[in-house]
Amino acid sequence: MQMNVDALIANEFSRNIGLLTEAEQKELLQSRVAVVGAGGVGGLHIMTLARIGVGKFNIADTDTFEPVNVSRKLVAENSTYGRNKAEVLAEIVKDINPQAEVTTFVEG
Repeated sequence: MQMNVDALIANEFSRNIGLLTEAEQKELLQSRVAVVGAGGVGGLHIMTLARIGVGKFNIADTDTFEPVNVSRKLVAENSTYGRNKAEVLAEIVKDINPQAEVTTFVEG
């Protein structure tokens, strides 16, 4: 699916214009970021990058969310326990930007 950059800027990311130029926002939407580790620090950065308009992600994590993570990992909750961290964060990215391209690496 081809990303409709102009529609994304007009709708989801219009408030970024001013902080970023429209050309910079378009560049972010076409940019790919790779993150190894989708837990505490990595998960927070993935969500922040998705919200500023990065449009493509490679997310790698072999671990799952567990109850011991709840005190320090933003998306560790009952609904994510036992689920792979990369896959959970990929879903969150797609919730923020349904046109995002996300590849997960769950086996290392």
